[in-house]
Formats: sequence, C-alpha cells, structure tokens
Amino acid sequence: MDWNENGKKDLLSGDANGRINIFNNIGTDANPVFLLSTYLKLGLINDFDCSAYSMPEIADWNNDGKKDVLCGNYAGNVYLLLNIGTNDSPSFSSSSLIQDGSSNLNVGTYASPVVIDWNKDGKKDLLCGNYAGNILYFENKGTDDSPSFNGSVALSSGSTTIDVGSYARIEVYDWDSDGQVDLLSGNSDGYLFYYHAQNTTEASTWELY
Repeated sequence: MDWNENGKKDLLSGDANGRINIFNNIGTDANPVFLLSTYLKLGLINDFDCSAYSMPEIADWNNDGKKDVLCGNYAGNVYLLLNIGTNDSPSFSSSSLIQDGSSNLNVGTYASPVVIDWNKDGKKDLLCGNYAGNILYFENKGTDDSPSFNGSVALSSGSTTIDVGSYARIEVYDWDSDGQVDLLSGNSDGYLFYYHAQNTTEASTWELY
C-alpha cells in the first residue's frame, strides 16, 4: 500500500515484539526498493506496541478520508489507531481496543483482521483469522463511519466450518476476476488456502479450491 501517497507501493509489517514496521519505497512503483524500516509511533517518541505478534490492516475506519490502522495481536484482540495527521503523513496519538458488545473483541489468540463490507450493505465489517485456523465474521451493527459489533459467526465452506489448521492469516481479493471477492488464508505449515465465492449477492458461500 502507498503509505505516504507518493505513487509508490510501500510495505507495513508486524513483528513478534508487537510493533509495526514501516518500509518506505525508495525505488519505483514497478521496482520497489526497501532499506531500513521505522516503527509506527504513538506521538513523537513512543513506538506503538500491541505486546506481541502484531498483524496490521489499513482502512479508513471513520470515513474522514485518511488511512487508519487496525492491528491484531497474540492475545486475540484488535487495536484501532485513528489517524490524526494527514493521508500522506499519517500520525497517531493513541490506540484503543475494538469492542464486541460490552467487551473487548477477542478471537482466541493471534488475531488477523481484514476490513471489508462482507454482506454488501454499505457498511464496513470485520473478518478475523485466529490461531485455531478459523475465520470469524463480525457484522457491523453500527454505521459505516462508526462501526460497532455484537457477536460473530465462523465462516463455513459448504456445511463445514473453515479450518486451515492453525494461524489463519487472511486476505480477501477477487482472485479470478469474476466480480466477487474470494478468500485466501495462509497457515502455520506454509500452505495457502483459496476459497472461491459461490454466492453472487453475498460473499458467504465458499468452495475450497
């Protein structure tokens, strides 16, 4: 993703220590070159730290036209960092935990979040992989610019709950260019699972390829 809006793809990566590494591209968009990384900070001095195994996701969470950061962690929670800077120079002063009803959202361990309008109702929802190898769907019960959640369901392939083994690290992408988002997930054994969307109106029915 283009972190500093200079027309070139950059790279954000979590690490085992709970920080988020920013690798700015000093090459071109077609031929990226990355040197040393910097850590995403809260304020001017302190590195953001989710305690262990950070898994970042970028989205405009509050619809203010600026990129925000969500970050899963080892404990199964998801942090939200709202951008108080600009879109080409993101800045963050604090973080908070995404809520699920009256409690902190939690998927067990090793939360891997993805923001997407899953049920195509015009509001951003949240998908989250976990250590158990499942993928949980949190439907947005609030608004698009102020999401809220109250419970989740595990995604299924046919009548079987999706289980990629362990450490489900997920992404959604129209893999076969048929106009529907498909579901991809890595796992701890290095395999990549591809689930093809089977429903043209709501991406909720899957076939494992």
